[in-house]
Amino acid sequence: MSLEEVAELIRNTKDWGKGYPVRLYTCNTGTPSSDGEALAKKLADLLGRDVEGPNGFVNVNEAHAGLPQFMKSPPYVSSELGDGSHADREFLNFPAGK
Repeated sequence: MSLEEVAELIRNTKDWGKGYPVRLYTCNTGTPSSDGEALAKKLADLLGRDVEGPNGFVNVNEAHAGLPQFMKSPPYVSSELGDGSHADREFLNFPAGK
């Protein structure tokens, strides 16, 4: 699925016209890709609306009934560092067209 198709799906949701911010619960969408720009920023520009994306991996915790941890606590994403430890990451805001 292309980013343009994702933008179109979002625009076609029943709540699109209410002006809610867009938050991506998808791993690393706030991390710059090989072209230096984060997917969340590209989507913000396509939508003409601010988009938030995590700069790490989204982890699911069974204690939260299958919901990402940050949906029940301040926004953060816990990312495994490779040695079994974790570092806190966060959602980054990408303004549209800026």
